[in-house]
Amino acid sequence: MSGEKQKVSPLTEPALPSFQFLILNLIRMFSDELEKISWEETTKAIYSKTDADVRRALGKKEHLDVNDFMALISPAATPYLEVMARLSQKYTLERFGKTISMCYSHRSVAGCTVMDAIVTLPSDIADEKTRHM
Repeated sequence: MSGEKQKVSPLTEPALPSFQFLILNLIRMFSDELEKISWEETTKAIYSKTDADVRRALGKKEHLDVNDFMALISPAATPYLEVMARLSQKYTLERFGKTISMCYSHRSVAGCTVMDAIVTLPSDIADEKTRHM
């Protein structure tokens, strides 16, 4: 062992900038949580949702929980797609208004180049553009 070079985990690499170290640890923690999920049980839970579950989730005024989310992505929600689209548009307008923003920035995250893009249009132009989408 004395002649072998010891492998250093990228999560403990002392040369990593603190931001990259944080991102890598967050990815590992998220990955660990995903491994705890039984996807077979989750799939069964989604497919077991009923029309009443979907209506209950759509009628909530407060934050939805995981069971509500499962109801809204279940086959039982298919007849409610138009309702969900209207609610989505309503909530988007309430939270963000009619402005779309655009700017570019390049940065490096965990050794990868990331480009962010945001578009801003006046609300009257945004209305015209979204009408044809």
